[in-house]
Amino acid sequence: MLRAVFAVIILLASVISAFIAIGSVNQIKAAEISTIDDSIIIEGFFVPEDFDNFIEEIKKEEFNSVTKVILKDSLGGDFYTSVRIGLSIKILELDTQTEGLCYSACAYTWLSGNTRYYDPFSTIGIHMPAGVNDETDEDYAASSEIATLMVVWYLTKVDVPLPAIEIFVEVDNRKILYFNKTFLFMLNIEAEEITDY
Repeated sequence: MLRAVFAVIILLASVISAFIAIGSVNQIKAAEISTIDDSIIIEGFFVPEDFDNFIEEIKKEEFNSVTKVILKDSLGGDFYTSVRIGLSIKILELDTQTEGLCYSACAYTWLSGNTRYYDPFSTIGIHMPAGVNDETDEDYAASSEIATLMVVWYLTKVDVPLPAIEIFVEVDNRKILYFNKTFLFMLNIEAEEITDY
């Protein structure tokens, strides 16, 4: 009986959390995207309209001098938006650079850089998109294989080594795998530390 009560409480808490999350998604504002000197700067949470805003920034005349995309203070966001932006970065052969926090969707975008630069004071962390490796939610579990295939396909397209991909797909979507200089080296992920400030 006590287990049934706890199960109902947990179920209700999950439903309430889902409604709160759905309401919050509509309140999250798009990342700020701008061009300064030779860089496009993406600052903030990734939302679907950010891809269109990124493309608009590319269409500007100043884009001719752009060589890199700086990803600044992002806690992540929409995985599919990060993939679309990341593939654009790869096609345009732009470098990527982190400043501050770069989690989740931001990290996937950072990995797309022709040359990946990281600020030693930045925190970069990655996990599988929401729903992947989630054995408790049948709807998400059903799409888990498709999402995993998309992650593997994308990381292969942006030249992440296979041993790193194998580790990334094992990271639970509720946990974050943090990158540091040693970890990047061990996984043979080419990245350069920023040393000039």
